[in-house]
Amino acid sequence: MADVYGTTKATGPLRNMLPVDRRAPLHAAMAEWSFDPADLPRVREECRDYFEQSGWPNMPIEIELTKTDGYHMSPWNWPGLEYVVKFNFMYLTDVCRTEAEREGIYTHLRGLWAHLTQAGIRFKAHWGKINFMDHAFVRANHGLELFEPLIHPLFMKEYLAERLLPSH
Repeated sequence: MADVYGTTKATGPLRNMLPVDRRAPLHAAMAEWSFDPADLPRVREECRDYFEQSGWPNMPIEIELTKTDGYHMSPWNWPGLEYVVKFNFMYLTDVCRTEAEREGIYTHLRGLWAHLTQAGIRFKAHWGKINFMDHAFVRANHGLELFEPLIHPLFMKEYLAERLLPSH
């Protein structure tokens, strides 16, 4: 950016510095998955292999570094790492004219999830974005054993029960 803007001093998060039209009527579905930076070459290669077979998302994939945190069950909680590599797989939904086309987004991402899992790549998923976590995945990747004592049935919706309780 310094090459383009010369002597302009810019500080703060990059998302605040880049020009964005926040009024554009863009509707997208997104999966946000985090990976160990040491696995980046393998993740890129596995994604490339999968996309060559199954097609690419219809919007660019964002790949960015994100600082880790220490919050229970956070997709950014990776003990021992200072940061993670986050992939945002994005799909423009306005081009979906039928329910089958919309379901194609989930089919594509479900296939990528399976491909990465079968390749033995460890990753974590953002809870509020598209993911295919089940109890076994959460237990293996999100440190469920530390969070289990904090689970209260009063707050257990079906979405969470499928992921946090072994009987679902």
